[in-house]
Amino acid sequence: MSSPATVAAPPAPAPAAPGAVAARRDLVAAPAWIAALAAVGLFIVWETDSAAQAATTWLPGALLLTALLAICAWALPVRLATLPRSVAISLIAFAGYAAFSFLTILWARDQGTAWDGANRTLLYLVVYALFALWPQRPAGAGVVLGAYTLGIAGLALGTAIGVTGADASVDKLFYFGRLVDPTGYTNATACLFLMAVFPAAALSSSRRVPWPVRGLCAGAAVLLCDIALLCASRGAAIAFPLVVVLWFALFPDRVRRLAFSIPIAIGLAFSAPAMVRAGDKLYARAIPHAVLAHPVRGALVATVVVAIVVTVIAAAEAFRPPAEAIAARAHRAFGAVALAGAAVALVVGLIAIGSPTHRLSHAWHSFKGGYAERPTSSSRLTSGLGSGRYDFYRVSLDLFRGHPIGGVGADNFADDYLVRRRVDETPTYPHSLEMRTLAGTGIVGALLLLVALGAGVAAAWRGTRSREPLGRIVAIGALGTAIYWFVHASGDWFWEIPGLTAPALAMLGLAGTLGARRDPGPRRLPRPLRLGLLGAGAATLILVLLTLAAPWGAARDIDKAAHTWPQSPRAALDRLDQAAGYNPLNARAYLVKGAIQVRLNDLRGADASFAKALRRHPGLAYALLERGAIAATLGDRVAADPLLRAALARNPHDPYTQDFIHKLDAGHRVDVRRLNVALARAAQHFVPGTKR
Repeated sequence: MSSPATVAAPPAPAPAAPGAVAARRDLVAAPAWIAALAAVGLFIVWETDSAAQAATTWLPGALLLTALLAICAWALPVRLATLPRSVAISLIAFAGYAAFSFLTILWARDQGTAWDGANRTLLYLVVYALFALWPQRPAGAGVVLGAYTLGIAGLALGTAIGVTGADASVDKLFYFGRLVDPTGYTNATACLFLMAVFPAAALSSSRRVPWPVRGLCAGAAVLLCDIALLCASRGAAIAFPLVVVLWFALFPDRVRRLAFSIPIAIGLAFSAPAMVRAGDKLYARAIPHAVLAHPVRGALVATVVVAIVVTVIAAAEAFRPPAEAIAARAHRAFGAVALAGAAVALVVGLIAIGSPTHRLSHAWHSFKGGYAERPTSSSRLTSGLGSGRYDFYRVSLDLFRGHPIGGVGADNFADDYLVRRRVDETPTYPHSLEMRTLAGTGIVGALLLLVALGAGVAAAWRGTRSREPLGRIVAIGALGTAIYWFVHASGDWFWEIPGLTAPALAMLGLAGTLGARRDPGPRRLPRPLRLGLLGAGAATLILVLLTLAAPWGAARDIDKAAHTWPQSPRAALDRLDQAAGYNPLNARAYLVKGAIQVRLNDLRGADASFAKALRRHPGLAYALLERGAIAATLGDRVAADPLLRAALARNPHDPYTQDFIHKLDAGHRVDVRRLNVALARAAQHFVPGTKR
């Protein structure tokens, strides 16, 4: 037996690649990526729950993110003097916009909705601060961006598998033949998947990204685009090509990104046409599993093939990199070819389009004319721009002209739209970020948000000019996500969907933190000032937690009562009273209580509940209708008539109110219980973004 001195020593580990060593050093030196990664995990969870549209989803998430921000502030103190000026300006303006949103509660007709809108803005401020305050190194930021991209791609894969099922539950994934899963709203689902295409394409092009990840990202870009096509979103069909052109034209490394987008484009050329045809058949009321199996299988094959091709190319680059001189010549040659190709495509496109004036005139008349009674196309993507948005924007601008300084209150659009509308739709929001901001918060809010987003983009722009190749490509991919969200949100109500807006602002902050930071030199604040700032921070944290926790507790109790009242009616009513105490501004607890009391045949109790709702939300058409219907049912026609006419004044096109008034004038018997049954049936066909 050999002695210890003669035992062979284990072989020394192979030295790590310089890039891997630098990456590990970056991850340790800037640990803020861990908090950002945790936030991305929450975003992915949100997407599986209707993109966190429900207050019972996004409010607890906002509390978690606020706690995460506070922990980071305690563990990783921020020296504000080191922040880039553009980031500091963006954060100050964003904080001002959030504060002003809370201020609009004072003059809002529906103060409960204004509080919700202000809290949502507060959530976005917390998210942006969490991603923008702390310096990120390229490796950490790359991990965060890659996790977000592949997480959304995983959702797209799950959706692709789910839509090919043959059971009846597949129909729930579609609304009038358009994919709604996982967000519950077709346009939001398209936006969710297309937001992730830009970081996927960016990461697939970078030599600094591990080669297996590059292949996965390239395949993900194909899958994300293909599944988004099933949404048949006209907004996405306009926004996505526009942002693609801007994304390649405005940011560096465009030739390399374009080169590695070619396999993605080829994959889509093979798979996308079948997806479009399948979407047209679904729009024509085809059965999903009957038309989707083959196109989805083709999309998955294209995804795998593109992933393999890019993985092989990336591996070759990693293990046998070309000589710098050869790479430079290839870069120049491909750039020249790409430029010539772009010029040819532009000319061909202009010839195909024909007269731009005619096209624009037709698009404007289509947009202004609303939904066509007889669509001229079997495809929704080519059916024109008709919708109710022209009317939404008309009313939004009317509200802005009437309240130009501070608006009508955050998210206080629905009530006024019911009075002024010319179409049958009843939107809760104006379906445009700009219109929402102008109508709700006026010129003051619009300027604050413009400065916040503009300065954030300026900071992100500096990130795209980083000297570090990986940091540059991460910033380019993250900024692409934010820009796409902004362009698409200009024509839809995405600000009110945290599952879309929070990731977009997070990516904007992530791109901004990759820019150069100032170094003002060592400085220590006086102890009294440090204690004062600590106290102010603690007080602010308590206020933030309270303003988020109270509405969450109310929303949770309301939902619980709405589901359990048939088994325990008394407990449900008590729970609703408790909810009304948690949220002293919102009328929803009393509205739900009144509806339950009508079902329990406690009409006088229901009338009292609806009266309390009206004290919190004056002029609420639904509560006025219920009180008028209750009075008519009880035989008090003298009290019923003014209530019903007040309800009609607040919602002139409502068929239920018109019918009750007609029956009352004719001396016919009316019954509020039948009204509630009809309203419940109508709610089953509720369209996201509209008022119940």
